[in-house]
Amino acid sequence: MRQIVERSAKAFASASGRSIYGDLEAMLFLLADTLAAQEAFLLVSSPITSWQTPMEIVVGKNDGVDLLNRLADFRLADFNDNIDQIPDMAVWQTGESGAIAPPGALETLWLYLSDGKPYIAVPVQNRREVRALMLFSFDHAAPDITAALRSSLLTAAHMGLAFADLGVLDQQLNFRVRLLDESQQFANVGMWEYITGHSDLKISPVLQRLFGIPVEEFANLTSLLGRVHEDERQQVTMLVTTAVSRNEGYSLQCRVLLGDGQYTRLNVVTRVEKIAPGAYRRYGFVRKCEEAAATVPGHLRSNVLKHMDDGVAIFHRDGSVLSVNPAFCKLVGFPEEVLIGCGWGEVAGLWSLPSAPARIIRQSVKDGSWSGEGHFRSGGSSSPLHKLRLVALTDEQQKLEHFSIILKDVSSRQNSKQRLEWLVNVDMVTGLPNRNQIMRRIDSAIANLPTGRRLAVMVLNIDSFQEINDSYGHIIGNELLKAFGERLSDCCRTSNTFLARLGGDEFAVCVSDLETDAELQLLISAVQQVTQRPFDLVDGNPIYATAGMGVAEYPVHGEHAMALVGNADTALHDAKRSGASGVAMYRNDLTEQAANRVQITNDLRMALQGGEGLIIHYQPQVDARHGKIVGLEALIRWQHPRNGLIFPLGFLPCAEDAGLMPEIDRFVLRRVARDLVSWRQQGLQTVTVAVNISQQSFVEGSLLEQLEWLARSHQLQDGDIDLELTEGALLQPTDAVLDMVTAIRKLGFALTIDDFGTGYSSMNYLHRFPLQKLKIDRSFISQLETAEECRVITRNIVRMAQELKLGLVAEGVENGEQSAFLKATGCDVHQGFYYDRALTPEQVVRLLEG
Repeated sequence: MRQIVERSAKAFASASGRSIYGDLEAMLFLLADTLAAQEAFLLVSSPITSWQTPMEIVVGKNDGVDLLNRLADFRLADFNDNIDQIPDMAVWQTGESGAIAPPGALETLWLYLSDGKPYIAVPVQNRREVRALMLFSFDHAAPDITAALRSSLLTAAHMGLAFADLGVLDQQLNFRVRLLDESQQFANVGMWEYITGHSDLKISPVLQRLFGIPVEEFANLTSLLGRVHEDERQQVTMLVTTAVSRNEGYSLQCRVLLGDGQYTRLNVVTRVEKIAPGAYRRYGFVRKCEEAAATVPGHLRSNVLKHMDDGVAIFHRDGSVLSVNPAFCKLVGFPEEVLIGCGWGEVAGLWSLPSAPARIIRQSVKDGSWSGEGHFRSGGSSSPLHKLRLVALTDEQQKLEHFSIILKDVSSRQNSKQRLEWLVNVDMVTGLPNRNQIMRRIDSAIANLPTGRRLAVMVLNIDSFQEINDSYGHIIGNELLKAFGERLSDCCRTSNTFLARLGGDEFAVCVSDLETDAELQLLISAVQQVTQRPFDLVDGNPIYATAGMGVAEYPVHGEHAMALVGNADTALHDAKRSGASGVAMYRNDLTEQAANRVQITNDLRMALQGGEGLIIHYQPQVDARHGKIVGLEALIRWQHPRNGLIFPLGFLPCAEDAGLMPEIDRFVLRRVARDLVSWRQQGLQTVTVAVNISQQSFVEGSLLEQLEWLARSHQLQDGDIDLELTEGALLQPTDAVLDMVTAIRKLGFALTIDDFGTGYSSMNYLHRFPLQKLKIDRSFISQLETAEECRVITRNIVRMAQELKLGLVAEGVENGEQSAFLKATGCDVHQGFYYDRALTPEQVVRLLEG
């Protein structure tokens, strides 16, 4: 074995990029033959470029088709989720390893790659990712791994990775050389290179073709200088000889007599690089000035823009500012570093324009440009009038790439001090006072509040703003913020009421000089009413954007602005937990609750990192007509180290606020997949397991990749897992969402709408998405005996599902009366305490055995 490794090393050392593959294949064949392996493969991923395909080398006594098919569905990245289970310098063998082999995904991957046969696997990891894998499979028991065998296999695997990388680098280097040659020809730029002390002068074909003279003449500097026009020869000779004597570079333009007998003005650039003591590399570029002049207009344009009186800003097609000229900065009163990266909506919000920014964009795209005038929102006593022109800029293929805005002051200039004051105190998107200004005004109002009078602060947060922003884009999102602020302004026209945008989708309203509770309730009702109406921002598609509200009063809930706004924000979070459009008054216990939520969130992060304390229980889903178990729902529990067993309502709201739901969903999916594999290995007849998927996971972007890995690594069968999505996750049936849901179905995962009937009123997704089931929400089931409207709604849901040929599950069934009504209505699959509580995985085994 050692001789094979040494022989392969010598072969690699003398190999070129073209023969690396063959040498690696020879090494693998010799190793497999020595080990008496039936099959072997070496898989290497390259970090050189993102598009570099993995290198696959397969040898075997058979044709290797089955192994190639298995590798076609496998990626080295599949190991990365289990990287902590793969120690460095590990050699794995069937049933044992250098570390304790995990019973789940990692062992499943080994067996999948070896087709269930005994194996020896040698993974090579670097910077917490598996870079290479060498695996041998056997028709008989694998040989014992001695220290010498382990050392040889590790050396061979690492050597294979190293030389595979060298082969890729060699290919890349050859490609770059070809690319440079082709680039020179494309740009018609000639190049030369000379190292002092060597007689080898390299002349590119483009340079030789440009001059049209023998190659030998390039080595004669005197002859070349003699070709310079006599009017410029003395000056050029002095510049060149001085630079050569000082080992310096130079740049010049001059007329040169070429091989065709004509004088042509050339642009010459020479550079010098010290490569060793007393040794220098000289190289240079030459092109005709007619072509070199193509680079001049950009420089001229830059100088022209720099000295223009009109302001000019360039936007990317996504709406972000790329560059501004000094005049633009001066006109709007903001420095370049503030403006760069701002969105079109933010910049357009600086003026009171005759059209909405989104419509201005559409018109400029349609007509090529838009022109109009608007008063600049300076925040001071005067509002300068500016003329604006927005131009859509396309590339050579008429593809929209950029926008430019040309700005001209057609009134008076604004004092820079006033602009800075505006920047400090006014929100750029809505033109409302910002957090800084309202804080000062609240403190001022408190200081001037008459004895016995009260002051209240309301903090509002737009419900589902992030989903709206993601669905319609940032321009519409900014338009919504402006329209929302305008509606609030309609409620705050009295002298004792003022509002501000705090940031993001949060607004604040302060009302002072209150005498009675009724005055405050009247303002709260007015605010709720104006926010209930839809916003007409997208043609033919109204946007509903209600708001939650938290309220704090002076002096009982705080004695200064910071305390009042902070406590109103705490109350807002309490209101959001009660649903959309919720309103909550601050209570002293909310501060303690907020502290508890922070502690729970921190503990939950630790539990997710270590996977400790989080457990999965399963509640059966029963065919009530035949008394048969037809499914399970996975329900997460948390065995907290101090607080004991916590049910989902005790920690999932904190997880949602902290954005931890995707991590929790990943944990549940992996545990469910592991349990399914375990039950199947015990010979049990498994049933479909329902797993709740949060809206955060659905919009995060990596759910599909996680499910692909899960299905492949655990060999899941069609229908093993049923993903339960809320109606909110399918709020916008866009093509991207539809493609994702369709891809999930193709992987074999079923799809169910959870809590059906409690979400959004649109039924558009029922016929657009490939759904399998609806799950009737427990809020309807719990009131079947007492509320006629719940019975009517349930009957209609069942009838609709039957006509759409969708399955049905009723959750929260707790007594025989509910079960009987559902069976009579046509819903036979029930879930709830009437049938069974949530069971541990061990109890599920006994249930399936029975």
